[in-house]
Amino acid sequence: MSNFSSLDSWEMVGLLGAAIYCTTYMLIAFDILTSKTTCYYALQFSAASFVALSLIEHFNVAALTVQLFFIVVSVFGFANHMKGRTVSPAKDKEVV
Repeated sequence: MSNFSSLDSWEMVGLLGAAIYCTTYMLIAFDILTSKTTCYYALQFSAASFVALSLIEHFNVAALTVQLFFIVVSVFGFANHMKGRTVSPAKDKEVV
């Protein structure tokens, strides 16, 4: 475990990604941001990309798997959002 004064550049990139993840989660929790905005997908994609890049120096297959999952889901979510399609929860659908 390294202390902050001896972090290499890849660890700093990973910490930036972690900070973006935490900020995004906080914004969602406080209803400042919703998952129906392009900003959400951009933040998730950025965070996952930064953490994945940090794995160049300190590789971990489990962490890479999670980051690739977030990257793929963010790309598909962003694409769906740009098409104007949103997924509505079952409780919002009209029951006949």
